[in-house]
Amino acid sequence: MAIMDYNAQAASERVATMDFTFLARRLETIGETAETSAEAVSLYRQFLQLHAENPQQPLVPPQAADRAWHEHILYTRRYDADMKALFGHSVHHVPDVEDASTYEAAVAFTREAFKGRFGVDMKAGDFAMCIRASDFAMCILTADERVAA
Repeated sequence: MAIMDYNAQAASERVATMDFTFLARRLETIGETAETSAEAVSLYRQFLQLHAENPQQPLVPPQAADRAWHEHILYTRRYDADMKALFGHSVHHVPDVEDASTYEAAVAFTREAFKGRFGVDMKAGDFAMCIRASDFAMCILTADERVAA
């Protein structure tokens, strides 16, 4: 999909209809209940919809969505194909950040976007933070840098 062909609404609609049943099953096999896996998949879908609608904005997933995202990424071929089908490009998981203010700004944007778009009100502590050794790190979503909005 060429940059000029990107349509945020169409991408969001593709996310809304993508079958993530395998993710719910996978989460249940690693110990999630049916209820918590359904919540994780729902939040992951909403997270991806926010990415569709804000492709150049760094986003931080809610912790439950991050669990689903990590499971999706484990199926590398499927994940890559799904992201290209949804967005026309690869979508990357960035496990670290240069400074805390970048993380805090991404959390603030994501929090407001969840509230405004889906009516989901989360606390800042509800968002994922992936720690690498004693270094500060995070989980953040970015579009392939070759793709512009």
